[in-house]
Parts: sequence; structure tokens; C-alpha cells
Amino acid sequence: MSNAAPYWIQSADLSTEEFPAAGASEIERALLSHDWAGEAEKEKRLLADDSPDCCPAGLGVVHEDGRMLHVCPDGEGNCQVHYSFYESAKVLGFIPRRKYNAGTIDNVPIRTAARLIPPFLENSYEAIKYEVEAFA
Repeated sequence: MSNAAPYWIQSADLSTEEFPAAGASEIERALLSHDWAGEAEKEKRLLADDSPDCCPAGLGVVHEDGRMLHVCPDGEGNCQVHYSFYESAKVLGFIPRRKYNAGTIDNVPIRTAARLIPPFLENSYEAIKYEVEAFA
């Protein structure tokens, strides 16, 4: 399993910029350096104009195995984080299976959201669970 994945940045006007597979540090850098305040302003203008082509901006990563991380910064330092990951489990104590987990967390500081990227790429369930439970 790869510790790299392609990612994209979606603007408030639904336009996207796609990037090739990258490691955690590059994706974190993209999240932390993007002009999210400018995106929030663009979203406000589009909403004021009743534009049908408007949504919260964000950075998304989908791993080759289907796991997803989508971080939507509000432009003021917090994010809404949508995530999914697989947890190893056993049925009857010996039959291996993967348990799918998904959810959304609101008001996550952007630096905390960035800390989810390395364990997301590694599919480190325990590290993701620790960060997620801190905001549950």
C-alpha cells in the first residue's frame, strides 16, 4: 500500500486543480499555504449573487483503496473534515475483515487537520482515531 496519493484543491466556484500522487509533507504544505481566506470571500460573493456554482472550498485526497480525507477550511483557521478509513477487525475472533468508518468533524484547527494527513496515507487507524476522538 502506498503512502502517497493524488490530491486536489477545489475552489468555492467548483473549479479544481488536481495534483499527482504526493506524500504527506507536500499535501500538508498545500493545505497550510493555500489562500483559504480568499476562497471564503469568493464563496460569500457567489452566495450573495445566488450562484448555483458554489460550495465550500477544500483539499481532498482519495487513496487507491478508497479511503477519503476532505478538509474544508473556513478561512479563519478552522476546518470541517470529512474522513473515511478502514479498521482491521476479526469476525468470530479469527476471520479477518475490514470495517469501514466515516464521519465529519466541525471546527477543527487547520494545523490539527494537517496532522491527519500522514496517518491517513499510512491507514493508521489508531492515530486517526486519536485525533478524531479529540473532537468528537
